[in-house]
Amino acid sequence: MSIPDIFAAEGEDGFREVETAVLGEVSAYKKCVVATGGGAVKRQENWMHLRNGLVVCLSGDPALLAKRIAKDGVEARPLFADAEDETAIAAKIAEMMKEREKLYAEADLRVKLLMDDDTGEEGEDLDGLCKRVLACLKRRIEEDDTKSRLKNEPKEGDITVSGM
Repeated sequence: MSIPDIFAAEGEDGFREVETAVLGEVSAYKKCVVATGGGAVKRQENWMHLRNGLVVCLSGDPALLAKRIAKDGVEARPLFADAEDETAIAAKIAEMMKEREKLYAEADLRVKLLMDDDTGEEGEDLDGLCKRVLACLKRRIEEDDTKSRLKNEPKEGDITVSGM
């Protein structure tokens, strides 16, 4: 069943139920990438599943995202079914982004899609975006210092157990 079919039969709430169930199943997997839509963050129980890994929020200018949605066709995106043109799609995206901003801020990383200022088109290809996301992930891991903390001896202030 496609996403538009689920929306047609069950509405957004029905779709979100399916989304939560799927996230619950895939959250047990390790070393995998799970790509969700932007609405997955709307349910608190989804965060429990998402937090089993690193959460990366990809964002972009509403006009750029509207171009991509219009190109793919709004029929594939039920939340934009009533949008008549790219301007209406961009307005809906801006509204959704504002509504979800606090939720998106909970992501471990936020990576903005680059846009060519002259053309308003995407400013990088998929390979370039992937390289930027990986570089951000690497920086995040280094900033967290998780890797070195796992390999190093205890430092002053760490919890130690003695007398055993």
